[in-house]
Amino acid sequence: MTETYIHFIWKLKRLPFHALQTTKGKPVYILNNGIHNISESGPDFFNARMHYDHMEWAGQVEMHIKSSDWYLHGHHRDKAYNNVMLHVVYEHDREVIVNGTELPTIEVKHLIDTAHYNNWEQFAKAMKAIPCEDALHQVDPVFLKVMLHRAVADRFDRKVNQVLYMYDGLDNQAVLYNFIARAFGTKVNAVPFELLTNQLPLVVLKRLNKTLQRNLLVQTSGLYPSEDAPGLPDCFGTQKLHPSVWKRKGLRPPSFPEKRIVQFSAFVAACDFELLAEYLLPAEAYNYLVAFTGKMNQHPEEVLSENLLNQLLINAILPYFWFKSLRMSDENLQKFVLELMEQLRPEDNFILKKWGKIGVLAANAYESQALIELYNEYCSRKKCLNCQVGVKLLNG
Repeated sequence: MTETYIHFIWKLKRLPFHALQTTKGKPVYILNNGIHNISESGPDFFNARMHYDHMEWAGQVEMHIKSSDWYLHGHHRDKAYNNVMLHVVYEHDREVIVNGTELPTIEVKHLIDTAHYNNWEQFAKAMKAIPCEDALHQVDPVFLKVMLHRAVADRFDRKVNQVLYMYDGLDNQAVLYNFIARAFGTKVNAVPFELLTNQLPLVVLKRLNKTLQRNLLVQTSGLYPSEDAPGLPDCFGTQKLHPSVWKRKGLRPPSFPEKRIVQFSAFVAACDFELLAEYLLPAEAYNYLVAFTGKMNQHPEEVLSENLLNQLLINAILPYFWFKSLRMSDENLQKFVLELMEQLRPEDNFILKKWGKIGVLAANAYESQALIELYNEYCSRKKCLNCQVGVKLLNG
């Protein structure tokens, strides 16, 4: 037995809420099972309501395998647990005292559906990359569609939250500049590109002509000797990054940092950040990027492949507009982001190949991003209980 399973049956109300009793034999009527706390520290379910001892109670619910785990986990020393009104355990082996009063406890050992638990355990122990791949065909496709929509929003929210603490004090143009830099670096070199933007903020580069912008970015990267980036005024005194911060392992030559930094410097010099960040909608931004990067492609060393442009749109431009929608509380802007994703071609990587082997093919970037998020945040972590598809299979 695991706490995760107890969370699951409580959340889905697979217990006789109308006929529960405490270990003292007192009836407990659950009016609202609460909100599952999956991301914050503290009790497992917030804002639950119950009728107990001739009164209606509102508070938190905590769950354990054994009652004594309350003390084993140190909850008796944590003020966050002072508002717990109900303890739900698999096995009751000790009374728990909170605020000088015995905490009402429900033991669920005798209420567990053994067949259902065994079914859940098979999922939990699945060693396959996608735990439900053998049973996915049993689920109505609408459940996967709903989960993909949720996964896309989760992916954008997660990407934005990862950088929000660093970018929140910056204006929109500076935020966009940072998103673009990280996208040029991809996952392998996102951090070095971010360090580069810290060394050379957009507000500094905008004071320079395009040639100086490009040369300063190339020189500060530390990837080229100073003589390869001539014409820089001595007054800048910008500290170069150490070459060792850049990674090449697993990259193909077109993605080597030396190539990417030249492309990035040309992109920054050619891009109208004010126009892109402040005045365009996502579809207009796409047309603008296609137009000005097409002019960049006249120089062989600066060529942005169609694949790279697609990556920039998916990993920089659209996350930026999602960030902007949150900053402006603009739900329509989020809608425009999702609509554009449905028009972009899907990515092609090892995760999507795994989905393809079980017959799940991405028709566009919206679906490919959703499938990547679903795999990374749910399938690979065996979080089937938080997935619409997994819940449907487990719940029958």
